[in-house]
Amino acid sequence: MGTADSKRSLRDDAEGKLAGVPKHSSDLKGHTPEQLIHELRVHQIELEIQAEELKKSKLALEESRDKLLDLYDFAPIGLLTVNEKGTIIEVNLTCSKLLGVERSKLERTRFSKFVVPEEQDQWYWYITNLLRQEGKQCCTLRLKYAGGSAFPARLEGVRLGSGEIHTEARIAFSDITDMKRAEEAMQSTNEYLNNLFDYANAPIIVWDPNYVITRFNHAFENLTHISEQDIIGQPLEVLFPKESKDRSLLQINKTLEGKRWETVEIPILVKDGSVRTVLWNSANIVNPSGRIISTIAQGVDITGRKRAEEALRESAIRFDELAEQNNTVVWEVDTGGLFTYVSRISETVWGYRPDELVGHLHFYDLHPESQREVFKAASFAVFEQKEPFLNLENAIQIKDGRTIWLSTNGIPLLNDDGTLRGYRGSDTDITERKQAEAALLRVNQKLNVISHLTRTELTSQIFVLNGYVTMAKIFSAGQDRVIGALEKGERAILSINGTIASSKDYQDMGVKPPLWQNVKKTMLFGLSHLSIGKIQHSLETGNLEIFADPLLEKAFQHLAGNSFVHGDHVTRIRLWHTITPDGINLIFEDDGIGILPEKKEQIFLRSEDITTSVRDLFFVHDILEITGITIRETGEPGKGARFEMIVPNGIWRLSGSGT
Repeated sequence: MGTADSKRSLRDDAEGKLAGVPKHSSDLKGHTPEQLIHELRVHQIELEIQAEELKKSKLALEESRDKLLDLYDFAPIGLLTVNEKGTIIEVNLTCSKLLGVERSKLERTRFSKFVVPEEQDQWYWYITNLLRQEGKQCCTLRLKYAGGSAFPARLEGVRLGSGEIHTEARIAFSDITDMKRAEEAMQSTNEYLNNLFDYANAPIIVWDPNYVITRFNHAFENLTHISEQDIIGQPLEVLFPKESKDRSLLQINKTLEGKRWETVEIPILVKDGSVRTVLWNSANIVNPSGRIISTIAQGVDITGRKRAEEALRESAIRFDELAEQNNTVVWEVDTGGLFTYVSRISETVWGYRPDELVGHLHFYDLHPESQREVFKAASFAVFEQKEPFLNLENAIQIKDGRTIWLSTNGIPLLNDDGTLRGYRGSDTDITERKQAEAALLRVNQKLNVISHLTRTELTSQIFVLNGYVTMAKIFSAGQDRVIGALEKGERAILSINGTIASSKDYQDMGVKPPLWQNVKKTMLFGLSHLSIGKIQHSLETGNLEIFADPLLEKAFQHLAGNSFVHGDHVTRIRLWHTITPDGINLIFEDDGIGILPEKKEQIFLRSEDITTSVRDLFFVHDILEITGITIRETGEPGKGARFEMIVPNGIWRLSGSGT
């Protein structure tokens, strides 16, 4: 239809409506045609202005509608309208995306199709209540994506329309997977923190600003023997002994002033009336405005430590008293050897007051000058190893110029990081013992000279006697009874010779002081004096050293010789060791015939009727016994002999490790 036709149609419509209007109006009477024309023109302009305003309003409404449609379609949540059967009437693009179905296919589809089967009843309950009740209704459902996977969603809806009957509702829903995960993580964290609180090894307590207990963990229950049920809601002061309550509350008041406890000792009352000393630290919990809402404190029960410290103080007093009775000076030095502590007995033993030594003299300053540098170097070599030392005999020059002998023990003092900060030890005056040992040594030397002369003379006379017996046997040829008596005499002479030979070994026993000896090397030297033939030997002691008499080599020689002579078919000997809490077991064994049970104890006992081999074994026993080493036979008959030498702590070490 053209423009002319459109205008004609509008005119026809206008004339039709005009025909229904009265032809004469009282308002027009009395007006000239010019006035009427003017009024008509003004009215026309007003209509045109109104038409323009209507056109602008229409455009604005269309623009607003488009914006609302965009907001609806691209809202970050799914939006849909459903009827009373749950059928989707209208849906936005976000809903389509969340459900993985095109919008056109969603319309006229029941929403229950996207609800997981196990929650269908919950959906029907929700849509029914949504249409019956005013206001926003919410629920959480698991919805199915078109691909089959499910996700948690939160639904918020309102019913539409007015009146008593409502047949439509608008629902907004969103994927709350991340929120659920966050909730689960928060729940897991809370469970973890609660478990950490409840089952922590340290006692933990929480109180509010009114000093009312609000939390109390299991460790605190174990500490006080009071259950959490009985203590929650009680005032904090019920935990404090009467005599220290005010002092403890004063400390607690400081926490409300914002002060944190780092290490505060507060006694805690136990249900049975006893008291435990607990070392506390604390922190305040504040709200966003900075107001304290509670205080949490964690403690460590140091009752045992406090008792140990008190016992240590008492022990120190007793030790000082005992040290004074035994002329033992207790001391401490720093890493440079400077005295940092000396007990008061030093004035009695050394002639120096503690204040003359502490901070002024080094331990090596008291050593005789001729050997001072050697002693100093040896001492600092021990310091580098950071190991204890025991019974170190050394000489010092005391204040009056005299030289005395000391037996020194020491242990390292270490920092928390393992570095050395000094040594603590004791010096016992052994001058009288050293003088007695020197005197005894001189007597032994004289006895050794006499023994040597006597043994030489006896050996000469026995040689002569043996010659006469041999001649007598020749002269008594055919006289069996005489020859039998002479042969017994020969055996007696051999026994005397054995005794004289053993006495030579005993002559040297204890003459020289014990010394540190490498076990493997010493055994090798002992074997070098024997003819071992094809017998194999396995020496597995490595760098083990023991503190023993210098005759240890001969003792090992006799031990091996006993196996070779009496082991019958010995093909292998072995020397090895094991470390025990009390020391080491040094084990010598062979693969021979072994020793019968009834003879195990007898082989180390002296008697009138002894063989040379038995004499050799109790010589071994006596040599080891000088430094406190014991020996026993523990082998199985038929499987070989096994000698266990028990070496106590303090007289064995691993060379190179300071042990």
